[in-house]
This record gives sequence, structure tokens and C-alpha cells, in this order.
Amino acid sequence: MKNKNDANLKLTIKDSSLAFDILVLLMLIFSLIYGAIFRNFDSESIVAKIFSYLCAPLSVVGLIGLLSVRKRENIIPLLIPKKSDKITILGALFITFGMMFGLSELNNIFVTFLQNLGFTLSEIVLPEKSILNVSLVVIFVCLTPAFFEEIAFRGILLKGLKNGGKIFAILVSGAIFSLFHMSPLQTVYQFIVGVLYAFIVLNGGDWTLTFISHFINNLFIVLNYYYFGFYPDGIIKIVLTVLGLISLVVGVLLIIKNDKKYERTESRLDFIKSVPIGIVVCVFMWIMGLI
Repeated sequence: MKNKNDANLKLTIKDSSLAFDILVLLMLIFSLIYGAIFRNFDSESIVAKIFSYLCAPLSVVGLIGLLSVRKRENIIPLLIPKKSDKITILGALFITFGMMFGLSELNNIFVTFLQNLGFTLSEIVLPEKSILNVSLVVIFVCLTPAFFEEIAFRGILLKGLKNGGKIFAILVSGAIFSLFHMSPLQTVYQFIVGVLYAFIVLNGGDWTLTFISHFINNLFIVLNYYYFGFYPDGIIKIVLTVLGLISLVVGVLLIIKNDKKYERTESRLDFIKSVPIGIVVCVFMWIMGLI
């Protein structure tokens, strides 16, 4: 591979489109391998759970390698963290709080809507509580997926998508982030999270900032599942939801003050023309999740 100056490294919309296809296909391949190896295991065992959550990280590692080969240059320098703007950091903190409380209730409304339509949705069940199990879940369910997903979506894909303009990049990034999870249960939530994280990165943040937010959110869900059991109802639920939504608005307003402009330098159709494989696979798996 060629050795180039970091400043000359860049990704195009077509690169991002291809990267999404590669990511989805690798995820499918690793998932099939996982299914073949663990078909006789209890799917809820800690060993099976850990390996199932390694499919996405392995897909991202493969993506980095294959995309580097395709570009004929090492793309890892593109992932080197930069210093996030202080206002953006503060805004990200408000957004993280809002995600944990305001957005979670919004997603519950969507899940109820699907159930009222007659769809049966399966929820993720974590292994039984023990110090070892909780520690492994924190590492492999909270930390590892957050790290590698942020590298893929905000560290790689977003860099090419921004050539189509900021709004385009934010919306498409949110859509493919949601699709990649192939989970009807999380559709609305993941889309909004993907939009917010792209918004943060394109306005003075970095993928490491969204990784921290992503990890905190995952960690809260897991610790609440095992230890807190905090599932508010009534007035407490309403107050927390309102506070969460207000926190989201405050976070967005803070970051907007640091608004950065991105000129459209490529055709947006370049993404649509090149990405059907990844989208078709994700949509198919999403539909299967409803059956």
C-alpha cells in the first residue's frame, strides 16, 4: 500500500457506500459462522452471548482491512482522534442524558405501536447475574460494540457521506445505523441516536466522544437491568421523559452554536447507486424480526 500524508487521506461517498455493503456482508458471514459453531449451545449462555456480540467488531476490523486494500492506502490514520470542541462536549453530555430518558420512552411508544399491529417482538435477555457475567457483559455488550460501531459509522462512513452535505450525511448516517442493527424493537431509537451522533461529530466532536456517550448509554441499560431495576411509572416517568427531551433540546442548541459548514462536493446519488446490497440485506433481516 502507498504511504501518503495523512492530510491527503480521504473517503468519497462511493467509499462509504461500499463500506456499508462490506460491513453488512461481513456481519452476515460472521453471524452464519457463529450460528454454525454455537448451534448446539444455549443461546442465552454467557459464552454464546459474548461470541454473538463479537460479530460486529470482527466485521469492522474486516472492513478496515478491505477498505484499505481497495483504497490502496492505510485508512487507520483517518481514525486518529482529534480534540473535541468544549461546547460540543457539553452538548453531548446533555444529549446522552436525553437519550437515556427522553428517547427511551419514545422508543417504547413505537414498540407498543408495532405490538398493537399484531407483530411479535423478541427482547434481548442477558445472562443471569453474577460478578463474572456482569463484568463480561460490560466488556462485550457495552464497551466493545460501542467502540467498533463508532469507528465504523462515525469514524469511517460519515467521512465520505459528508461530501454530500451536512443534512444528507446526518440523515443517511442515522438511517444506515438503524438498519445495521436489523432490530424492529430499536428502529426509531437507533435512527435518532445515529442522527444525533452524526450531528455531534460534524459540529466539532469526534468519534471518541460519541463512543463515550454510546458506552455510557449501554452501561446504564445493563446496570439498570442487573442492579437498579429502575423502571419508573406515573408522574416520575412523565417528569423524567420531559427532562430527557429538554436535555436533548439543550444539547442540540449548544452544539448548533458551533455549527460547521460542509459544501456538497459529490453527487448524493452516488450513495444510492452503490449501496443496494447492504440495504436489501438489512431490510430483509428487519422484516424477519417482525415474523
